[in-house]
Amino acid sequence: MLAKETTFVYKKGLEMVLVEILPHRAVKRSIFVLNVYSPPSDKKSDFNRLLTSAVKLAGDNPLIVAGDLYARSTEYGYLKNEGKRTKLAESANALDLQLINNLALPSRKGNSVQRDKMSDLTFTKNVRATWDNLAEDLGSDPCVLETTVENEAKAPREFKITDWDQFRKTREEKGNTELSSKALLNELKMAANAATKDVETDESIQVMDSHLARLLQKKT
Repeated sequence: MLAKETTFVYKKGLEMVLVEILPHRAVKRSIFVLNVYSPPSDKKSDFNRLLTSAVKLAGDNPLIVAGDLYARSTEYGYLKNEGKRTKLAESANALDLQLINNLALPSRKGNSVQRDKMSDLTFTKNVRATWDNLAEDLGSDPCVLETTVENEAKAPREFKITDWDQFRKTREEKGNTELSSKALLNELKMAANAATKDVETDESIQVMDSHLARLLQKKT
């Protein structure tokens, strides 16, 4: 699910879209994805400002930065560095953005006049992720790329619940036999223990009662 306020930004020469993927109830954190397109003619865009803003917005949440950046840097498999492309590598390193591309698998196929390229880059932060080139081009130059992230699941919350309806039922079944105070206390403890159980849930629940516990049990 996407956040209600999804951010779309467009600037001349540099196109980008930033989305927040809201977590499933069993997952701890949102995932922020910044997709960027910087054409070869784009010589002046400030990647540092863009990446810094994305890192700040994501905070401690997982961040993925991916797109067609045409960043000609020796760090990205090119033979030489070019202007702002070198600044992209510097900014990514300064912000601890990890390049996860396999540089041995170019993202674009070459032709008779151009060599294979790694113009489509994927950076990550605050998350374990893997990158793969599926070797499918769908009839165009770029290959289909796949990024898989490992997002942590929430630890289930544990509650100890006594079903007082069950407790009373157990007491009624015992009947009104006359007992010493010590024996009665022992029976009460045994009935309470029999009606008490541990309940786990990944729902955002602060207080649990027996009625809610039964509803959750039916749900599962």
